[in-house]
Amino acid sequence: MDVTAQVYYDRSDFSIDYPVAGTVFHEEQTGEWWGTELQLSKRLWQKHTLTLGAEYRNDFRQDFTGTDASGAVYADVSRTGITTDLWRWRFCRDDQSPPQRRRPV
Repeated sequence: MDVTAQVYYDRSDFSIDYPVAGTVFHEEQTGEWWGTELQLSKRLWQKHTLTLGAEYRNDFRQDFTGTDASGAVYADVSRTGITTDLWRWRFCRDDQSPPQRRRPV
């Protein structure tokens, strides 16, 4: 049985200014998240593999702010979220197995 596990962290920052109807709007977005994944694979017989897995992700910082040229705030949103998933199991032929040759009829 093969076991693969990983823990990850990521961050994304975005900032933009754009003109709308004679004024300039400014938006900023920041997102931070971490998670973990686990995958189990087992070769069955000679040419088949069964794979199962699970994932957990915590979006602990998701911020969005928007202002216009005067500094008036039109959006100020902060949120968090948690995602879990049980991967769909996969039962398939091994891609690395040699192709079977067919005899001409």
